[in-house]
Amino acid sequence: MQNAAYCKMECQDCGARHDAVCGVLGSDQLLSFAKLIDQYRYKPQQEILAQEVSYNFFGTIQKGMVKLTRLLPDGREQVVGLQFPGDVIGRIGDHPMHFSAVAVTEVDVCAMTEQNVLKAMNDFPAVKDSLLDKIFKALEASQQWLVVVGQLHAEERVVAFIQYLCERAGTVSDDDSVSFTLTLTRQEIAEMLGLKLETVSRHFSKLRKMGLLSFESNSLYRVSDLAALSDRSGEVSGVWSDL
Repeated sequence: MQNAAYCKMECQDCGARHDAVCGVLGSDQLLSFAKLIDQYRYKPQQEILAQEVSYNFFGTIQKGMVKLTRLLPDGREQVVGLQFPGDVIGRIGDHPMHFSAVAVTEVDVCAMTEQNVLKAMNDFPAVKDSLLDKIFKALEASQQWLVVVGQLHAEERVVAFIQYLCERAGTVSDDDSVSFTLTLTRQEIAEMLGLKLETVSRHFSKLRKMGLLSFESNSLYRVSDLAALSDRSGEVSGVWSDL
């Protein structure tokens, strides 16, 4: 947890609690579980985990968005995924990371050492089951993303990406529109989708002209009709809500 600022939040005040592995615990159990964790805060663009480095660290994202990237031998960098509150992050054991994790926004993480992870799974069997469920869902999401980048057309990829953000990070308004904050650059989005920058920009503009997507500010987006948007994402329509 090098260069991270220590922070403290009461578990009952955590907005990610019900999406996290600890969400299966009752109030009394949560007090005991909280003794096993440390909480850290990262600034935007701060590296949380570095590629090819081993960590005795495993935790849950409490707040913010994290991007996962992999640096190729020729210097190219590939965005391979995004993580949100409730997602698990890190790795225990003497195994180097195959990617880097970087804070996109301000990020809070509840972290545990390997010893405390094993203790938590032993003392709270429901946490072990919840953690396995998280891991399997993350694997399914990765497999689903292979379909997106490997089989869908350019517009379908862009729409699936927006739909994914709506499902994972969106806020539903009274008029059923969905808003989400996205601070990735268009180039980073293009890398993640396996498209050219110009292609991503063209399809964002197309969705805006159709009235399906609007830019409320530099980083706040709004989808006026999620069902209509999802109809344009091909075979992946609706799958993200199950992961």
